[in-house]
Amino acid sequence: WLQHSPVIRIMQQATMFYYQSPRAPRSVYLSDGGVLENTGILALLQRRQRRILAVYTGEESVGQEMGCLQKLLQMMHDEDIGYLYNLEDPRRGPLHAIRDCVWTDGYLLELGICYYDDVEKRDNILTVLRNKVPPGRSLPIWQHLSEEEVMGAIAPELDESFEGMEQSDLGGCCCDCCHKTWCNRCFGRFPAPPTSNQLLTPQMFNALCRLGYDLPADVLERL
Repeated sequence: WLQHSPVIRIMQQATMFYYQSPRAPRSVYLSDGGVLENTGILALLQRRQRRILAVYTGEESVGQEMGCLQKLLQMMHDEDIGYLYNLEDPRRGPLHAIRDCVWTDGYLLELGICYYDDVEKRDNILTVLRNKVPPGRSLPIWQHLSEEEVMGAIAPELDESFEGMEQSDLGGCCCDCCHKTWCNRCFGRFPAPPTSNQLLTPQMFNALCRLGYDLPADVLERL
């Protein structure tokens, strides 16, 4: 009966307790898997997929950029799956490619995948899209997405109420009126609002949706 106690459950989670018994427990607590591997790439590597496209939207503190990919390398080693390598120069390890992508503030990272049990030695590629705006891309603020625009019935139109602003100026939370007050300087900026901001403004959500649609287009054509 102690297994149902919230106090016992918190203690087990804090100590990373693993239940082991010949009998199944009365209750099982499930998570989204982020505590193990936050990108979703590991499961695809376990299935030996040849082409993997991942969107990396993890929060990146200075000095810890793309930390989940570095954790992924260790898990590939532990499970004896294979390794990643630099496509441009296979003599260089994947950490160099990750570092170069971070230093140049790049939005696209491509790495080769070598599976240890791939006897055919095929070309396998991992493509990672970061939540970044490609350099040189114009970022006007458009009107909110509508069903008609999504279905292709009408073209996107600029939101004239945000004249003089770009998407990279968007911040704030809750409502679009925040973008024209001091609140716009809080709660992170487009395109990387923090996870703690659970109340994105309609315009911030609109801009993120459009970026998520436009960003993978060129990559999908190559795949």
